[in-house]
Amino acid sequence: MFRRAIDAFIRERATHRVRLQGPPTYSGQLDQDVLVPRDRAGRPGYVVRTGGPSHDIRRRSTQGARSDFAVAAGPRTIVISTCVGRAPRLGSPAEIAARAEAHLGGDHGCHVLSAPAPTFFAGVPAVSLEVGVPAADGVGYRGLSRDWHFQREGWAFVAGWVHATSDPPECRETAERILASWRWLTP
Repeated sequence: MFRRAIDAFIRERATHRVRLQGPPTYSGQLDQDVLVPRDRAGRPGYVVRTGGPSHDIRRRSTQGARSDFAVAAGPRTIVISTCVGRAPRLGSPAEIAARAEAHLGGDHGCHVLSAPAPTFFAGVPAVSLEVGVPAADGVGYRGLSRDWHFQREGWAFVAGWVHATSDPPECRETAERILASWRWLTP
């Protein structure tokens, strides 16, 4: 998601959001649940606590990934989750994160701020990756992103946030709280 990719992503999402749903809403409190149900293929479901409704982005990409939700955590800070597909086909979370690091750093000129590192997300082993999108003048960053790559029940996921540096830092903290509320649904 960076430089050209982040620009295209934000532009496409913003255009889609404004055209179909109006500007994102955020109540300032984590007072709503976003439910992503288990699907017919057996992909696990989950729920997160947010400050506003999710944008309707549940559609499959040409590679089979499905965006599950996108919620605001501030004026230009978004929390996103995507089911990438079946895990055996895609490799381990470390392999997926390494490919993301190479793609974003090499192809899009983003700066990797923290190399892929083992951690946990929603109670499962994960790999985190943080990147920065350089500002046009080359001083600082205009956007930051942190992703967690993880697997559950044979399915690969990526969840994280995209933060415009023009937003206050508290928006990143809110995004982290939204992701920390992630709870898996029982089968």
